[in-house]
Amino acid sequence: MSPRAMPLLLLTLGSLHYIREIFAEDLGGEIFFECWYIEDGGPLSLGLAAGFSRVKSLLVLRDPAWSEEGSLGDKDSYRIEDEMIIFEADTSDIPIPYAGSWRDSGCEEGGSRCEIGEVRSKDEISSPEFLAALSLSHLGIGMTLLLKSRKIPAGNGNVFSPKFQVFLTESGAVPLKVEFLIHTRTSEIRSRLGKRVTLHCGQAGLGDEHYLVEWRIQHQGSGRRILTWEPGQESSETEGVSLEVGEPGEFSLRLGAVSVRDEGSYICSIGGERGQLQQISHLLIEEPPTVRIFRGERREWICEASGFYPPSLDISWTFSPPGEGEGEGEDRPPLASPVVLSGMFRGPSGTFTL
Repeated sequence: MSPRAMPLLLLTLGSLHYIREIFAEDLGGEIFFECWYIEDGGPLSLGLAAGFSRVKSLLVLRDPAWSEEGSLGDKDSYRIEDEMIIFEADTSDIPIPYAGSWRDSGCEEGGSRCEIGEVRSKDEISSPEFLAALSLSHLGIGMTLLLKSRKIPAGNGNVFSPKFQVFLTESGAVPLKVEFLIHTRTSEIRSRLGKRVTLHCGQAGLGDEHYLVEWRIQHQGSGRRILTWEPGQESSETEGVSLEVGEPGEFSLRLGAVSVRDEGSYICSIGGERGQLQQISHLLIEEPPTVRIFRGERREWICEASGFYPPSLDISWTFSPPGEGEGEGEDRPPLASPVVLSGMFRGPSGTFTL
């Protein structure tokens, strides 16, 4: 059976808060994410500027092993806004990687993201499924989860949700379980030219079933496949790359001496009988310039900056009178004129010279 393709979940800005930051009481044993729930437009429009609406939501990942509390608790104990959707996912069968980092991250401004979207199935009889994308950009951590509805018995005041076609928990949450997940600890890497780079990707939940791993690169509107792997077979379509198979479920892409052409978004896709998920790692090339100063034909001073990338550079001149010691003129303002900048051009290696 071929993997069921699921769309890539793109991220929009949300925020993650540890329970001490947004709630009055500390229950422990649970990780709380303030998210956006994307609806109307369907999963294919996630992260785009139009074609969907978004609603504030709360994602709770809970595992009784983390704490003896093991419950979302009374809804009135939380600062939940009107119309906020609560998703409560049981993680007892699937270990959550970097759980300590998620819980201890606090409220890093602009550093955390969370988004949830429902997976549209042609089979309307199937129970609802959701994708959740989480990231801690300041730690380089990213994770995408496939969440399936978890049946709970009717009664005890449980309310049926026509929207999601499930009975809600006593606290009004949509009951879910983590089916499987894909994660990375290298969501963004900055590298100089010629360095070796390893992009991490791993999964949890697929177990011993047959699954396929694929790495692709996307950059400036074009993309290509780099490498594919399945048990007993590896196929590389790009010279200088290899797959590092580590702990069970770990499939990191190793790049040789990187060049400007290697910059881009690397997409790790892992799929099996339970579905297919993707996780992105961004590789950014940053190379400082080589600077030299010399006299021109008209005895003017010329400053040449070469071999730098990306094409963004600040250049200024300062003048130190004769006899001034080293460092004494560091606070002197740059010369306003006459300074002339020549055109920037790109060399065969992809770096720039000004």
